[in-house]
Amino acid sequence: MMSKRGWSLNGLQNPPCLHLCVTVRHVGRWKQFVRDLEVCVDIIRDDPSAKPDPNSKAGIYGAAAALPAGAVGDSLKMYMDIVLRP
Repeated sequence: MMSKRGWSLNGLQNPPCLHLCVTVRHVGRWKQFVRDLEVCVDIIRDDPSAKPDPNSKAGIYGAAAALPAGAVGDSLKMYMDIVLRP
């Protein structure tokens, strides 16, 4: 839901939580972030069965810890190549 509002949050697991990287791009936008977050929380409170954005990302940290280091490194390299493609 936050991604539809222009925010990029990383869902984590064990324990369930969020990661937010604050950069220069976010300076002066904290009030908008809080408003957007409140709207999303209200939507979920009103309808707990609300479906997540099908393009959202699942937390991978718990799964990554169970994989051999080579598989994790290779996957991260492929991911970064795709995300950072010019």
